[in-house]
Amino acid sequence: MNFDFRVAALELFLTQDGEPIRTFIEGKAEKYGRDFRVISCWEPTSQTCSWCEFKGGKLDLQVREWICLNCETKHDRD
Repeated sequence: MNFDFRVAALELFLTQDGEPIRTFIEGKAEKYGRDFRVISCWEPTSQTCSWCEFKGGKLDLQVREWICLNCETKHDRD
């Protein structure tokens, strides 16, 4: 199972050591065999399944949870 560590604006913040958080997270992802991807801040991640990457389409703002039509994984919108 691969998880995406999605970093957009967080790249601007620093850890206590002054190391950029992106570099920190990349290292952790590599250490634990996880998938790390840098995406655009405009990427519609609340509409994309994190398990199979199926794009479910636009959701009403009232919809807080959704189930992927492809793999049936349950997701929180946020």
